[in-house]
Parts: sequence; C-alpha cells; structure tokens
Amino acid sequence: MIKEEWRPIIGFEEHYEISSFGRIQTIKSRWKTYRLMKLDTSCKKGHLAIKLMKNGKSSRHWVHRLVLQTFVGPCPEGMECRHFDGDPTNNQLSNLIWGTPKDNWADRRKHGRHIWTPRTNTSGMRGVSFDKKRNKWHAYIGYAPRTNLGWFSDFETACKARLEAEN
Repeated sequence: MIKEEWRPIIGFEEHYEISSFGRIQTIKSRWKTYRLMKLDTSCKKGHLAIKLMKNGKSSRHWVHRLVLQTFVGPCPEGMECRHFDGDPTNNQLSNLIWGTPKDNWADRRKHGRHIWTPRTNTSGMRGVSFDKKRNKWHAYIGYAPRTNLGWFSDFETACKARLEAEN
C-alpha cells in the first residue's frame, strides 16, 4: 500500500499543503493544526480545482498541476499534465506525469475523452452514434461531407472503426 506524503504547496508554503493523493489541507499556523479543504468539481471537463488565498487575494489552481509541481517540479516548456487512467478526478501522483500535448491528445482518444466531443453526443465518442431505426451503432468521420464508416452491432467495434479512420 502506498503511503500518503504531504508537502507544502510552492508559493503558499505557510498556508497550504498537498498530498501525493491530491488532497489539500490548510495550516493554521498559531497551533499548527490542519484542515482538509473541499475541492471545486464544477469544471466541465471534470478536472478538480481549488481556490488558494495569499495576501488577501484568492486564485484558482488545478489540483493535478499542483501535485506535479510540488512532487516532480515545474512544468517543462511545451508540456502539460497527463492522467494515465484518463480520469481527470484521479490526482494521485502515481497517475500523473508531464507530457506533450500530442501525448495528452492520444490519452484522450485512448480513453474516449475527446475534448471536442459535442455536448449532444450521448455515446461519449465523437463520430459514433446509435441509429435507433437500424438498432446499430453508426460510425462516421467528417462534416459536410460526412464519410460513412459503417453500422456495427456493438459500441466498441464502432469506436475502433472511428479511431482507425482518424489515423
């Protein structure tokens, strides 16, 4: 079992600590007491955020970035945070790494979390929808003109056809 490790958040050392599990606590300096903070879950993409106060001003921060900055170091130029399992709420250090935008995009495709999937898409995979008349999954690519990739009896096969057409 992995042990949770706590470290001060860079830039907020006297007031906040973050754990290797992605939890954040305030430090009350007078008695050195700690209190876990509630994370903001309102982001549309599912990432967790937190508001931190310093000198009377609050600022919003992504928890996954704070974990990597605290335990790994600053974000290298041209890199961004990747979640290995595709779950943007899993901010454990073991699930995070700095990577290129290309790596991150490949992760999103791998986990079916395309950033440009329309809100009206109920399948969760861009270019795959369920055709009620045929009772099959329809895979397609493009928009005006749209290229039909076929109708499939199961969702996974339709997704595979869509991903192959993208490459």
